[in-house]
Amino acid sequence: MDAELARIQQSFVTRRARIYQQLCTLIGYRQRAPWVGPAGFRALSELAGLTMNGILNRGLSDPGWLDQRIELALFDAPAALWSQAEIAMLTVLLGHLEPDPAVEWNEARYAESLAWFEEFSKELVRDSGEAQSYHGMMR
Repeated sequence: MDAELARIQQSFVTRRARIYQQLCTLIGYRQRAPWVGPAGFRALSELAGLTMNGILNRGLSDPGWLDQRIELALFDAPAALWSQAEIAMLTVLLGHLEPDPAVEWNEARYAESLAWFEEFSKELVRDSGEAQSYHGMMR
C-alpha cells in the first residue's frame, strides 16, 4: 500500500507540474529565476502540494480558520481581504512565477487562451478518475 500511495503522490506532482506549465502559457506568465524548465515546474508542484497539505490539515482541525481574513496590500495589489491559505499559496506561486513581458494581450490572444482553456478543462475532467481512486484509498 505504501508503494501505491507513493506512486499516486508522484503522479499528482507530475500532473500539477504539467498544469502549472500549461497555465503559465495560458495566462502569460513565465518561471522566475532560478527556476527553469521541467525541474522548476516540478519544484513548484512539490512546494504547492506541501502547502496544500498543510492548509488541508489546518482546515480540518480548525475549519473556522479558512474563513478568517486580514486586510493587507500584498503582491503589488491594492489592499484586500486575504486568508492565510491564500497568502501561503500565492507566496509559493509568485515565488516561482512572474508575468512574461513578451506576451501581448490582444483579441487573438484572448480567443486562443479561451479555446485552450476549454480543451484543457476537458482533459482535467478525464484525468479526475485517478484522484477519485486516491481519495477512496485514503478512507
